[in-house]
Amino acid sequence: MQKFKITNAEGGAAFQVMVTPNANTNQLIGKENDVVQIDLKVVSNHAAIDRALVAFLAEKLGLSLEKIAITAGKSVEKRVVIVMGITPEEVEERLFR
Repeated sequence: MQKFKITNAEGGAAFQVMVTPNANTNQLIGKENDVVQIDLKVVSNHAAIDRALVAFLAEKLGLSLEKIAITAGKSVEKRVVIVMGITPEEVEERLFR
């Protein structure tokens, strides 16, 4: 798996997420090779995963849904997320505090 850090994006931060759908609960598992690992209690469907992931991250980061966008993710599991209005350091702190 390619190494991907939480990086600066114009007006925010970008990072890669590996989603495990059909989990028993929504939870942040951790970070491996700078990829955020998240379990979601959602069916294995692109649109459903995107909606659940944005809602989960908005809650964890304390942001509105509009501040979070999925910018890439052709497979069911892999996503690239842009978070507007906070720095990469703030993302790291809020996710892993």
